[in-house]
Amino acid sequence: MKTAFCDNIEYIEDRVGPFNMKMRLFIYLVDGLLIDTGASNFEKRYSPFFKSRKIEKVAITHLHEDHAGLAGWIQQNIGAEIFIHSSAVENAKCDSKFPFYRKYYWGNMKGFNALPFSDCLKTDNHCFQVIHTPGHTDNHVVLLEEDKKWLFCGDMYVAPRQKIAFVEENMTETIISLEKIAKLNFKHLFCAHSGVHHKGKEHILAKLDYFYKLREKIYALRKSGLSDDEINRIVFPKKRLITYLSGGECSSKYIVSTI
Repeated sequence: MKTAFCDNIEYIEDRVGPFNMKMRLFIYLVDGLLIDTGASNFEKRYSPFFKSRKIEKVAITHLHEDHAGLAGWIQQNIGAEIFIHSSAVENAKCDSKFPFYRKYYWGNMKGFNALPFSDCLKTDNHCFQVIHTPGHTDNHVVLLEEDKKWLFCGDMYVAPRQKIAFVEENMTETIISLEKIAKLNFKHLFCAHSGVHHKGKEHILAKLDYFYKLREKIYALRKSGLSDDEINRIVFPKKRLITYLSGGECSSKYIVSTI
């Protein structure tokens, strides 16, 4: 774990995971607003940072354990208001238990009480527009500070090419959400897993272009009579280790089947 600053935004940067599957993680703090919390496995590592900073509000981009796993701890120990998309408010109250591979990475998630986002989340010096961007999850949001041209994008970017997806992901909705994001007025992209990108719009457009080309290829293969399983073997011939470790919960086949 290390911390750094970018344009008055302080952030934690960390890496977690076994072997060659380490995943980067970024948590952002700006003007008393914490954007995502990190996972419950990191309580001892992150609690000194949280206790030493002014945290008045917490914005959860979506209800996954690497983004909301410490929300319950923050609520109990710091007392900050926590906000999440309205569709996730009830689910957030429940303790969650995950398959072994996810628990190994992030840990389980204790329930917490959250308030639903309004259209704008205000801090002392900023107003963050809250924009619903389903696809990765139904409850995913991004936060836009238009005056600063900042976009906090949760898991909507991660990488220019997506090769794997959770069973609940929907690539058709992801493409629509990326198209929505591409129309926003921002320059600096703050991603939860790949960090800060100062040519943020270009990164979003590059990911959209990847999905457009992938969709065109999948459509052509379907038209030729191939099944989605056959298409998956052609488009994504290399199987990822996480597909086996997750028992198929993370797989490229969900990219194909939802386009």
